[in-house]
Parts: sequence; C-alpha cells; structure tokens
Amino acid sequence: VVTFIFVQEPETLNLHYTNMYFSSILQQLWNHWAWEYDENNNPYPVLVTELPSMENGGISPDGTVLTLALRDDITWSDGEPITADDFVFTWEMAIAPGNTVATTYPYSEAVSVTAPDPQTVVVTFPEPFAPWMYFFHGLLPKHVLQPIFDAEGTLDNAEWNNAPTVGNGPFTFSEWESGSYLRFVRNENYWGEPAKVDEIFVRIVPDDASQIAALTSGEGDIGIFIAYPDIPSLEEAGTSVVKVFS
Repeated sequence: VVTFIFVQEPETLNLHYTNMYFSSILQQLWNHWAWEYDENNNPYPVLVTELPSMENGGISPDGTVLTLALRDDITWSDGEPITADDFVFTWEMAIAPGNTVATTYPYSEAVSVTAPDPQTVVVTFPEPFAPWMYFFHGLLPKHVLQPIFDAEGTLDNAEWNNAPTVGNGPFTFSEWESGSYLRFVRNENYWGEPAKVDEIFVRIVPDDASQIAALTSGEGDIGIFIAYPDIPSLEEAGTSVVKVFS
C-alpha cells in the first residue's frame, strides 16, 4: 500500500466537473486518458494505437479532421470493451446543456464526434484546432452513465461522479470516507501491465503541519506542495525530497 497525503479533499472524481488539482491528479490512477505524457512531457498513445499526425493520416491535410484508431484490447474494469461509442458519449456529455460541467472546452470546439466503427473516432472542427490533445481527458463509460442521463437529463447527481467503480486504469475506485481518506485498489481486470502495488491510499489531513507530521512519522509515503522551511526536517527524518522547478 502506498499512502498519499493530501491537505485538501477532492471536490469530485469526475474530471469534467472540476478544475481542482487534488481531483485531477487522481484520475489517471483509475481512468486513462487517450494519450498521456512521460517524465519529459512527451505524449505517448494509451487508448489509441498511435498519436494522429498528417504523416499517418490521423490529421487531415487541411487540419480540420482528427481520426483516432483505438486499440482493440482495451476494456473497462467491469470487463466491457472500450469502444468509439464511449468517446462520442464523452463529447456529448461535455457539451450537453443539462450537465453543469466546469467547462465545455475543448469539446465545444468540435462540430462533430462520430464513430464509423467500434475502433475509429472521427473529430471534426470548423477550422484547424491546434490544442486537440486536450480532448479525451476523462473518458466516460457510456454503458454506465447513458441510462442515468436518459432518466434524469443530467449527470450532475450521478453516484459515479464520487464513486466511479467502473474505470479503465491500473487501479479501481474502492472507497471514499469524506474528510478522511480515499482508496484505490489494483484493477484485476486491467488490460495493460498490472500495477506493482496493491493499493493507493489517500489520507486527507487538515493542514501543512499535519502533512509534515505524517511524512516524518511514516504514516504517509508521498506528500506534495511542501514548503521550503519544512524540507530540512523531512530530509533529517530520512524522507526523500524531489524538487521540481517550472
């Protein structure tokens, strides 16, 4: 079990409904993006077979059509295959007037998202859209959420937003005790390489001082946003400190 220390509790686990850092950084534990980024910030394909480009035909010559070729071995944690319909549904939910999402951007920039076949997604823009890589962060499982939207006309109150028991990442959501902790356990149905740890445990602590106390006592393994004055005491306690500058 790896224990993270958060000084703020996430607002929600549905990325479409929040811009909060502590919500967004959890998502790729349990819900992959179509493409992700390595330690040098270089994108690489995850749910797609390759990153679209003009060379491989994934971007049309005029830059207005994006074609994604999906892998044929990707599945949701409940065993349902991930198909192009999930991508179309995600776009539809991001721009649906009934959903009070944090922002409709970038999905609102597309005039259509279609699924010619289960492994192909076609996104059409009115003009070339350079930041297309912001698309499909936070894929939604159509088979889980479509019935809710059909019944209520919104996903605003969907239980899945705070208890997304169906995802597609190396971990699955397990439990959220408000004000205390969140748990994510290894996805035994994961289509990729299995996670190397059994569980990610996220402790919610009230302030920076509590975070430092948890890290120095061994009650937490990883903390973030460490104040510079606290670094010496952490290093003296044997905690590894990684300094990231931007």
